[in-house]
Amino acid sequence: LLLCVCGVRLLMRMSQPSGRPKTSAGSRASSARGVRRPSTAARSNEMIERPFSRTAVDANSNVMQRSVSNAAVPPPRSSMGERIQGRMSTAQAARSPSPNFHRGAAPGSAMRPITQQGLIGVRASGRLTSSRQVLDKSYYVSLLQQKTNALLLEIDALKKELHRSELNRQNLTIYEKKAEEEASIIRDLQGTLADCNMIIDRLNTNTDLDALKEELNELIAKNEEAEKGLNELFADREHIEEATRDVEKQIELEKTKNIAALNELDVHIREQFEQLKRGAVLLDEEYHIKEEELDALNRRKEQLDDEVASSSFKQQAMILHERIAEMESKKAAITEEINAEGTPSEQRERLLQTVIRTTDEVTAMQKQIDSVTERIDQGNEELREFESEYDDVIGEKNEKYRELKTKEVQIDEFLDSYEELKSEQEVRIAQFSAEIVRLLELISRNCSITDLSANVTGMDTAGVEKFNDETAIASELQDLHVRLQEEMISLDESERRLRNDAENLTHVMQAMSSRMDEFEDHESLRADTGQKRLGLERRLKELQVLLPDVEVNNKQVLAKLSTTKAQLDENDEYTTLKNVQKKWQYIEQNNATLRETATTKDAETNYSNLKDEAMRLQAEYNANVVSWTRPK
Repeated sequence: LLLCVCGVRLLMRMSQPSGRPKTSAGSRASSARGVRRPSTAARSNEMIERPFSRTAVDANSNVMQRSVSNAAVPPPRSSMGERIQGRMSTAQAARSPSPNFHRGAAPGSAMRPITQQGLIGVRASGRLTSSRQVLDKSYYVSLLQQKTNALLLEIDALKKELHRSELNRQNLTIYEKKAEEEASIIRDLQGTLADCNMIIDRLNTNTDLDALKEELNELIAKNEEAEKGLNELFADREHIEEATRDVEKQIELEKTKNIAALNELDVHIREQFEQLKRGAVLLDEEYHIKEEELDALNRRKEQLDDEVASSSFKQQAMILHERIAEMESKKAAITEEINAEGTPSEQRERLLQTVIRTTDEVTAMQKQIDSVTERIDQGNEELREFESEYDDVIGEKNEKYRELKTKEVQIDEFLDSYEELKSEQEVRIAQFSAEIVRLLELISRNCSITDLSANVTGMDTAGVEKFNDETAIASELQDLHVRLQEEMISLDESERRLRNDAENLTHVMQAMSSRMDEFEDHESLRADTGQKRLGLERRLKELQVLLPDVEVNNKQVLAKLSTTKAQLDENDEYTTLKNVQKKWQYIEQNNATLRETATTKDAETNYSNLKDEAMRLQAEYNANVVSWTRPK
């Protein structure tokens, strides 16, 4: 359609009327168009002039034969472009006809020659083809109408076919429903027929009516039970399906959550996850392959077992193979034992390691025995202390209670006086602070006059008076400021120390009050001490029971240790090793002393820490001086 529209527009643009007179085949007025253009590189010098009229048909005429095929297909785009370009470039000069247009016209179509002034009468075709059709606007409009009509007819045919298919589908569903209904009716009739046949058989066999009723009742009961079981199974199935749907929903929800979490992850983590996922898939495939191989081996094993079971020779061969494998395993074990013994040097090394390990074990056991003995002694000591303390604790007039009472009185007196001391110090600090603020205000007002803001940061009353008398100097003011700063620092330290002492005394008083509460509760104290005593006695009995076994083990280990030491003393290599160890320890001690000496020397000559601390303090002091000298 786009090609058709473009062709129509081009033809309409080309068929615009010009100012030349109407001619059919005669001559026209001479103009600049009749003059031959000079030849250029893009033009041929042998080009023939264009005739005076487009209707003149000649052997050298450049009028193109426009024709359409039987299907009324427009000319190719390339040929149209060539024709337009040729007309514009030659300015209606002569040109050779394009071979793409020498096609037969549609049957029944007449040749309609056209000029720039419009249509003229029908003329003979001359030596060209017998008929042709000019592709003008009306042609394309009629072609579009034909195509549109064909499409509408096709759409109507498709709609009719769709309607028929819909009717057939509806009829098919109706027939299917009818077939289902008829099938259910047939099943019911078949059941009724089976019942009737059974009744006829019973009548022919002279069966009693009561027996028939009993059998009927039994069948009804069985049917009810079967129906109940079927309903239960159906209900169970529904529950299972519902649970399955819930699980599927949860699975989908978890999948969406996992996908969302995966999308929120970092790109590198996501790539690692994808790699791990691919690795899991590969492992799963490998697992399935290995499982198939295992199944194949199991089948092969079963096949071989069947073959062995069916042949006595194979059974004997299998027994012999098992014996050979057992002998080979024994041979390998004996070889490993022989190789494990190793050379004499390796044996000596193993013996030395065994001795060292045994010595460590003996030392550990000796430590355990010492700890047990120490715990027993400690328990006895605690029992004695408890007995002595228990005798001293009874009664309110014991020495410990009096000491606590005296300490409590002292603490109360201190706390009573602490508030007064604190208030006095606070008043004093407030006075000093007010005085310092006043002096700083004076300094800030006088700094602009004396231009001493970079050196003077504080002054007292005497300094202010001297400054007012114009007899003070900056060094005196600076000294006064330094003294005031030192006093402020000492006051701050005193305040901080007093606060810490107060907090410590508060904690001590709380601890003493808690201890006093414990000592005042004699019954609970007596019960706790009794429980502790019983626990210690029980622990003492347990340790006394364990003591003989520990002593026996200790004696055995000591005997083993003495024999091992005797063997080692007889060994020359052990003596050499001991000497080497002593030398090594001596060298280690010398190295340690040398390291300590080097460290001390380095610490004595390293002043970087002190320098850094001094520079930091200087920077802080300068910053404080600058901040205090600024006017408020």
